[in-house]
Amino acid sequence: MFNLENNIFGAEHFKILNEALYISEEITTDYFLFDNKRWMKNPYEILTLKDVPVNEHPDKALAHLVRYTKDLKQKKSGSDDRAFYRICLNDYRILKKTFGGAREKLLPFLLYIMTHELVHIARFALFASHPVISTHKNEERLTHDLTCEILKPLTSIKSLAEVADGFRIGSH
Repeated sequence: MFNLENNIFGAEHFKILNEALYISEEITTDYFLFDNKRWMKNPYEILTLKDVPVNEHPDKALAHLVRYTKDLKQKKSGSDDRAFYRICLNDYRILKKTFGGAREKLLPFLLYIMTHELVHIARFALFASHPVISTHKNEERLTHDLTCEILKPLTSIKSLAEVADGFRIGSH
């Protein structure tokens, strides 16, 4: 299923991504007690390598988050704090790590990645972290721990705990 000529997500991978995103949104929303208004103030999109601008490529990372805010001159008031996020997925590396993206390998992997990125967005939205001021390593450790806590009840998804453990800071 995986070869270097076909190293981007295909239709079957996007179906799995949609499933992982649906679950991730539900459990992250429940954990942080977010309502639709909170997500609407912090919208996001998900792009894979073929659609990500070159300056936003995740390089060696499996995914990364880009945060856009309004320039001070564009803000209408002090409460105009809307941010926009872009989750950039490195589908080439994800497919390589999941040996071609078979569902039983890809679903838990994407479930961890999507939940992890949504936890970052939630933490920024709640001002529990700041994307510029917070130290990257500390933010990643806290986000990993929260991601694992959020995913823990999903015992029916085979190998999810092992996948989450594999993302522990310093283990990959």
